Amino acid sequence: MSSEEASYVLSFVALTAWYIWKSRNAFIFRNTPVDPLDTLARSNYARFEFINASVITSVHMDNLPVADGSPSWKAPDFLSFKANCDMAVKPNNSVGIVAVVLRDWKGNVVDGRAKSSRFLSSLQGELDAIRVACLMISTLGLLGVVVESDNNEAIHLSVSELVPPWEVLSLVLDIREIASASCILFNWVRRAANVSAHTVASLALRGSLPVNWVSSPPSALSDVFLSDSVL
Repeated sequence: MSSEEASYVLSFVALTAWYIWKSRNAFIFRNTPVDPLDTLARSNYARFEFINASVITSVHMDNLPVADGSPSWKAPDFLSFKANCDMAVKPNNSVGIVAVVLRDWKGNVVDGRAKSSRFLSSLQGELDAIRVACLMISTLGLLGVVVESDNNEAIHLSVSELVPPWEVLSLVLDIREIASASCILFNWVRRAANVSAHTVASLALRGSLPVNWVSSPPSALSDVFLSDSVL
């Protein structure tokens, strides 16, 4: 068995046992009904998150530099959805924009958010964008959506069970709670694979993003969506 295969097996056994333990405690101490299939499903999603986190700083084949004109954003699996997140802020300003673009397996824009936010660091802004994505996914009732960001640290904090720094504690705890309930997966990508969210945030920061940008994107954004959808 290779080291990679051993890691998969160990993560499966450990996380399955952990979620069985959590379900047991919830049943004993909070009288929460136990659904074995739900427990197994959550352990599987947690295993996928662990695998993503373990390779977060490595180079993924999907994110290698590509030739000009070639797509860098990769569509999610069949019948699945992917949310790309980013933030934009003017220099020496604590008020910026966080943006989310939700697309389906065909590359179609399903929904999106662009809202003003106040943060003291770029990490806070990136995490706020991820939280907005998680809230949107939860509101839509979707499960197993992949959330992507080009900020390595923000993704790492979202998938880790370590105690986050106090300045982003509330953001990270919100993300983890919502992600657990909606079986959300997280993935780090290069900036070239996150252009759509970056463009939305930048346009909103300049006041150039129309209210109906999801259904009728401006030309600058429409070109990005079209480029991403090229197979």
